[in-house]
Amino acid sequence: MKLKKQNLEISCDGKSICYSDKENNLIWRNTAPSLEKWKSLNRSSQPIESLEKGVYLWLNGISAEEVIVVFRPYKGLDFNLVYSALTGELVGIHEAR
Repeated sequence: MKLKKQNLEISCDGKSICYSDKENNLIWRNTAPSLEKWKSLNRSSQPIESLEKGVYLWLNGISAEEVIVVFRPYKGLDFNLVYSALTGELVGIHEAR
């Protein structure tokens, strides 16, 4: 099976990401992670306000399995958020260096 080329777009305000195929058919869309999801995937504590006011900055990697996007919480360090390319599920959060 041949994989179609996919594209990731960050909204102008940085609040959401959209992952689509080369024909621009939406595969999935996401916004900042919930506080519960953040806590389950990362040891760093973030207040909910920091996540809600955070923004996606740029694409940091893409493959058939995953999409990695740099996310900056409000007044905090940057993090790489790792999403499943197939489902859009957030599967990892790592501090960006």
